[in-house]
Amino acid sequence: MTDVPYATGSRIYNAGLVANETDVAWALRSLADRRTEYQLYHDYLRGNHRLAFASSEYRAAFAALLTGLHVNICPAVVGALTDRLKVEGFTALDGGEQAGQDAWALWEGARLGGTHNRVHKEAIASGDAYLLVWPDASGRARFYPHTGLTMTHEHDAEEPDVITKAAKLWKDGKRYRLNLYYPDRIEKYRTMADTSGATVAAFGRYDDGDGDDIRNDFGRVPVFHFPFDSDTHAHGTAELRDIVPIQDSLNKAMHDLMVACEVVAFPQRLIIGVEEPVNDDGSPAALFQAGITRIMTVANPEAKAVTFPAADIEKYQSVKTGLYQDIAAIKGIPIHYFHLGGDFPSGESLKVAESRLVSRVDDTQVDFGDVWADALAFALRVENGTETQLRTVWADAASRNERSEAETVAIMVRDVGISQKEGWRRLRFSGDEIATMEAEKEMETTTTAAAFGQAFDAG
Repeated sequence: MTDVPYATGSRIYNAGLVANETDVAWALRSLADRRTEYQLYHDYLRGNHRLAFASSEYRAAFAALLTGLHVNICPAVVGALTDRLKVEGFTALDGGEQAGQDAWALWEGARLGGTHNRVHKEAIASGDAYLLVWPDASGRARFYPHTGLTMTHEHDAEEPDVITKAAKLWKDGKRYRLNLYYPDRIEKYRTMADTSGATVAAFGRYDDGDGDDIRNDFGRVPVFHFPFDSDTHAHGTAELRDIVPIQDSLNKAMHDLMVACEVVAFPQRLIIGVEEPVNDDGSPAALFQAGITRIMTVANPEAKAVTFPAADIEKYQSVKTGLYQDIAAIKGIPIHYFHLGGDFPSGESLKVAESRLVSRVDDTQVDFGDVWADALAFALRVENGTETQLRTVWADAASRNERSEAETVAIMVRDVGISQKEGWRRLRFSGDEIATMEAEKEMETTTTAAAFGQAFDAG
């Protein structure tokens, strides 16, 4: 290809020149292949649902009533998992405490508590989420979460946990930008004209003042992939994949319920054998005017009055409950997450009801925990050059019964002989909280001893 510079301001574009056509084409194709699927899950999570199972006549008659009417169960399905995925810290695999403390300090300094919630939500809802880690101008590690709509990757066939390259595509004003990430560099591209679409021919190398490429001296792609429910490191499986059809059915049940309430939720009355009166202009006139002080009469002795009972609205509710039960059976989510009827489980029954859900959360903690550990280890390397391996510490996925736990620990301290400090650990008090309680207990003991001495001296 011919290198034809095109200048605008202080930035130079090599119009028509793509030094890496193969990988640009790969990036655009990979992003396009899954875009429709990702967008569907994003829409359903946010309540932008299609109107399913409706004929054209049905739409024409009830469009105004049904537009925007839905019971969005998707956030509850995703939240059943994300609510129990809480990172509590990191430990170093070599047994040293400092690296784990440094990683947690970096986590809190970067405010990753909120970021990790968004990453988990995205990965579980759509199947994939990404985290880009790169130093800012001051050399501090920055964390940039991305969705599968803007980022993609390719992994090594022999080492599936190794990402060989990644790509990020986004809209910058009226043009598209594309970055390609490699273990040794980052290549930057931009479409040549405002009206250009995101096609291979439209992209040229982009210089924003730092040169065509950015050096990557870390020896690995700085992109971390969070696949949900995946047997490989290629792509995950969206939690909403099985839920979208049920969500459509649930919306249809709600639509039918509203139509029934509008049309047949009250008794229908029919009078046979009476000629319908008309007004002077030929329009139908009211045959009867109901009222507490009125008596309706019919002159024709052969006339008959028939009443059709109101529709049984409860049957539509039972359809909805059945769909909730289907979700619970498919995803292992206790039915009380969706339907509050009946007795709420507690104690051992709650533990049994949540066993499948807790097991799924535990599996997800293993998968996501490895990615978070790698990302924080990389961030530590960015900031201070240290090489370390980390393990992610998660909050317990099981529901807690604090009273029952406290009673159990009290028995173990009293009868089994474990120390009070160990009892505090089992109740999940932090190290700082334990230190504070020990200091307060020591002060209380000292105060009590002093008071006893004064009382003894006073006789």
